[in-house]
Amino acid sequence: MANQLIPLLLSTILFATSHAAPGLEQYGADGNQVSVSGISAGGFMAVQVHVAYSASIMGVGVVAGGPYWCARGNLMYALNQCMETGDINVDYLAGFATSYALGFNSIDDPGNMANAKMYVFGGSRDSVVVQEVSRAAEEYYRHFITDNNNFLTEYTVPAEHSMVHDVHGNACGHKGEPYINNCGYNAAYEMLNHFYGPGLERPTANTRQDGVLLEFDQTEFFPNGNAAKESVANTGYIYVPTGCIDDGSHCRVHIALHGCLQQYEEIGDQYTTLSGYNEVAELNDIIVIYPQTIAKPMGGNRNGCWDCIQSGSTDGLHEADY
Repeated sequence: MANQLIPLLLSTILFATSHAAPGLEQYGADGNQVSVSGISAGGFMAVQVHVAYSASIMGVGVVAGGPYWCARGNLMYALNQCMETGDINVDYLAGFATSYALGFNSIDDPGNMANAKMYVFGGSRDSVVVQEVSRAAEEYYRHFITDNNNFLTEYTVPAEHSMVHDVHGNACGHKGEPYINNCGYNAAYEMLNHFYGPGLERPTANTRQDGVLLEFDQTEFFPNGNAAKESVANTGYIYVPTGCIDDGSHCRVHIALHGCLQQYEEIGDQYTTLSGYNEVAELNDIIVIYPQTIAKPMGGNRNGCWDCIQSGSTDGLHEADY
């Protein structure tokens, strides 16, 4: 699904290419300061995106996600090892699977990941993607990232399956929409401070989102404009902080991938406004891009998930879905 969305989106926001959709072409942000994160299916997809485009992305954040090619294109693997048990052969994924993808030129040279920064959050009460799966994501990256200081992990927060915050959301142990929980911990801040700090200004309960949340046209990135065929929405969203509206050349870029049942058609603007990214972005000049899926019940994607199973390719790895 959407194997051209992320690279074309990046080229648009950074370099103002002719493919630009309204709201993306004017910023010319810092191409050396691009990071990606996601929760749940979005967390798995963030890893897929980072491994595929490691030459262009300097940081990856995983919230309740897992390692590269975890599901191997197999639904049963996705539901069992990659969600319920965490019994994952990480050495195989970091070794053969990654080398295989490189051999087909499906990913950038994994050597690019040596200096990458990684953030991992796994709630200790997550009953959807058990914490062991998130730990497997960390283990995968330890095959490539050479500096232990480039890792920031959090496994002690008693969170259910959710993007965790310190102001917004349901109770920390709640499981359900919008899958944003108040656990007294701001995952978005800790993540972005790890990528772009230390020393980013920390938001408070009074921090305002004074920038602009804009729509952009995702159909521009698909043959014949048919995003819906790939379970991708026609419209995505981008938060541009006040300090980046007139001149974005100094601004960093973060791509935030929602999880299942968190797309705009399901929960409105809750993920794009309450997940915690925008307040950090506003205070620290970070442009945040929120690509969007749609549910496709007749196409096997009733919850609007990103294709973290890699079901859109013939062998689940070659031409994998980024």
